[in-house]
Amino acid sequence: MIITEVKSYDLDNYNCDILLIPTCFSQISNLSFTIEEIKNIKNRNIALKIDKIIDEFELDALEDFIKSTLNMDIQYYVFTDMSVYSILNKYNITNKGMYFSKTINCSRADIREYNMLGLKCLVSTELPLEDIRNISNLKNNIFYSYGYSNMFYSKRKLIDLYKQYSDNDFESLNKMFMLEEETRKNERYPILQNNNGTFIFT
Repeated sequence: MIITEVKSYDLDNYNCDILLIPTCFSQISNLSFTIEEIKNIKNRNIALKIDKIIDEFELDALEDFIKSTLNMDIQYYVFTDMSVYSILNKYNITNKGMYFSKTINCSRADIREYNMLGLKCLVSTELPLEDIRNISNLKNNIFYSYGYSNMFYSKRKLIDLYKQYSDNDFESLNKMFMLEEETRKNERYPILQNNNGTFIFT
């Protein structure tokens, strides 16, 4: 099964098993599908991307959003915040949950526990090949195969914090920068800040 995140509204260009549809609860996306736009997707298998860290004040809106999709043919709800799981559990659709935390699912025991909750899991890309082989014979695993892998996500605006304590002034929102650790010269990692926080990629 190949899942591809949608980057445009022209869905005919995507040749995959399932379209991953960005929503207003997505961490990073250049677009966000409304409920009406999701309803209008015909003859395609879809999963909804709900992978940002959810604030307490967003919980009611999140539940309303998920409730409004219950009568649609949604294959999966892709999430990182366990508040989404609580709502899926409330409506008895945990079998449609896909726990997509790219740095948390790091052992066979972790994956097995989430599987027992009825969830599919994204296996961490930070694991050695031997560990991945050991985990891969469990059911309900998903493997990340292409593109930047998000290894860090914080609600804090870390690039703005850097600007505050340095004498640099530059536009920081929705722009990709390169981060270099002081003790690891010549090893750079992409870093991005948007309204949902800061992300560092491998």
